[in-house]
Amino acid sequence: MAIALVDAVTAYSTTSTLTFTPTPGANATGRVGVVVLGYWTSSAPVTPPSGWTLLDSNTLSSNVGAVYYKVFGAGEPSTYAWTFGGSLDEQIGAMGIYSGVNTTTPVQVYSKSSSANDTPTATGVTLTAQPAQLLFMLGSNSSGAAVNAVTPPENYTERAERHGTSYGGAYIADRYVTATGATGDVAASLAAASAWVSFLVAL
Repeated sequence: MAIALVDAVTAYSTTSTLTFTPTPGANATGRVGVVVLGYWTSSAPVTPPSGWTLLDSNTLSSNVGAVYYKVFGAGEPSTYAWTFGGSLDEQIGAMGIYSGVNTTTPVQVYSKSSSANDTPTATGVTLTAQPAQLLFMLGSNSSGAAVNAVTPPENYTERAERHGTSYGGAYIADRYVTATGATGDVAASLAAASAWVSFLVAL
């Protein structure tokens, strides 16, 4: 079964709650949601909504990106709220919802990286099953990132991009592939150098 994007939404908050509101019906049973967050380390601890699993997080200085995922079931709510328990700044996120994903093992493989330049790069992964959807994801709360538009990696389609007022951003681009093997590193570009943490997630 082909994997396809169903919905993409973003969220922004300066309070303790960061809330995503998918399009009604997008979070149907058997679909998979993936979220990337950008925030300061001082904003932790972070509590996800019920049923969401932390895939991994990455830190560059005090700048954090984190990825969560969930296989949707019956009776899903209309919104999903992450709670931040520390010193708040600007909390930012992007969510993609996909159909056709293996619900037993939604994430086939992933990598995490960090950089502080104008070419945020995610380390390549090796795919062992196909088809796959590759998600290039960025999270940031770095000074200056709010004004840095992202150009997606070659052959990737931008799905969600959200920037803060003064700090940070969250970003998702994806690529559907039908072959196994090594992907190679994946790089986007920014309008100016900034600190980002990056992920390459294969569904």
